[in-house]
Amino acid sequence: MISGTERGQTATLMLRIKPRVADRSGCANLRIVLALMSALSFASALTAITAFRFQMKPSMIVAYFTGLAVLEGVAHVFFLPEGAIPIEATFVLLGITGLFIVTNLVLRRFAPE
Repeated sequence: MISGTERGQTATLMLRIKPRVADRSGCANLRIVLALMSALSFASALTAITAFRFQMKPSMIVAYFTGLAVLEGVAHVFFLPEGAIPIEATFVLLGITGLFIVTNLVLRRFAPE
């Protein structure tokens, strides 16, 4: 639609653009992936901290991580609102996990028994 004055001094061009309909299945899949990624980062951070503190056996570490991952996954999918935990917090928790894993490996390698 073009509008302007009769004398042609100014003219504006207004386009009518139809909004695109978003694919809702893609949004739902992304929401679930982000929730599970956040849940796994929480579970891995808590597991790494606990394994560092209590010097757990590998089988107990796997069991502890599995239990926490299931609880966190259920909490993120069913109880927490969307966007409650930002993606930045997920990356921070994964960084904390990495630090505790490296620290735990160094202590086990060089600590006197």
